[in-house]
Amino acid sequence: MRREYLKHGFDSSSVHLVRLPITEHKSLTPSSRSASDRSRQLKLLFAGRMVFEKGGDILIRATTQVASSLGRPVLLDLVGEGPDLVAWRKLADNVMRQNSSVKIIFRPWLESPDLAAAFDGADLLVVPSVWPEPFGLTGPEAGLHSLPSAAFAVGGIPEWLHEGVNGHLAGAHPCTSDNLAAAIAECLRDESHYTHLREGATKVASQFNVNTHVSRLLEILSFAV
Repeated sequence: MRREYLKHGFDSSSVHLVRLPITEHKSLTPSSRSASDRSRQLKLLFAGRMVFEKGGDILIRATTQVASSLGRPVLLDLVGEGPDLVAWRKLADNVMRQNSSVKIIFRPWLESPDLAAAFDGADLLVVPSVWPEPFGLTGPEAGLHSLPSAAFAVGGIPEWLHEGVNGHLAGAHPCTSDNLAAAIAECLRDESHYTHLREGATKVASQFNVNTHVSRLLEILSFAV
């Protein structure tokens, strides 16, 4: 967003980047997860508005490729609401009819404890946005639950999703189900790598705390008085 302001003529000394603080959603039933059980369903989580820009249709199509690539059944949990819900449901039904290794469920917006439980119960958060997200809070929020992410490298997403550290980025030129499926599979390819991503998810997300946010604000404001 800072680059956008500068592109439209704002003076660089007057435009400052202050990252939002991330608050952890508290779950009553935290769970441990492991990628080593090859017979268990892989649980992918999407949480967001169900609109074209969020890329849910691409994610739904990618599930068959993920199941085939990893040789494991896939459960995709789509949380949210929006005008594309009906179309996504129809697409999901078609995908499931054609591939018995894929199960796709839809849930409405969740309250904070239930969203926390969704984070704790998933193996991977997927952020398939195809528009330039200014930042995207869901990824760092999931990171506080040691949940890695896969996403297209668009907008501000690479500011919190670091390749091979807390997840993997999919090529976005163009945003395709093949590219997204490859990034998802890379996150879950083996237990050692997955453990590394979980640790990285917590470490990166912890940087977006209130103290850092306030300190940066005070630093900027000190020059305005």
